[in-house]
Parts: sequence; C-alpha cells; structure tokens
Amino acid sequence: MLYTVKNGRIRRDGEVIAPGGTVEMPKEEAGPLVERGLLEKAEVEPQGPDAMNVPQLKEALEEMGVEIPKGARRDDLVALYEQPPNAEG
Repeated sequence: MLYTVKNGRIRRDGEVIAPGGTVEMPKEEAGPLVERGLLEKAEVEPQGPDAMNVPQLKEALEEMGVEIPKGARRDDLVALYEQPPNAEG
C-alpha cells in the first residue's frame, strides 16, 4: 500500500523520506508506524480519462492531435482518448 509520511523521517531501502513524501510498504509493516502517527494511508487520486472533466478531456485530445467531432459527448471523448494512436474509427 501507499502511505504518506506525516511526522519525522522514514528510512526505506536506503532512502530517507521526509514529511509529505510517499512510501510503498506492506500493510503489516506500516501498521506500527501508522499507530505511532508517523504514516497515514496516502490518498490516491484517480487518473486517466475517468478522472477528467470535459474541458480537460478536450485539452488532452487536442494535445494528442486528435480531431474532436462537433457535438461529441463525454463518453465519445473518453473513447477517443482511449483509442490507440493511429487507430482508424
């Protein structure tokens, strides 16, 4: 699981992680550190087209060089975003 360092510093795999940094570790190993207030479960923001609103999707598609059909709905934009490059529709 992914955790955020709250207080102090955590040394993991030879790396020092300061407060605000994230660290991946098994729940069993993180448990005592969570109880002591050193770590908290990281909030993972959804990524990809499902996390985007319509203007963000249109901007991403424009950056990808994809032509957006007039009157395209959100589902259409998501399908275009997920379409492999150079795929013909």
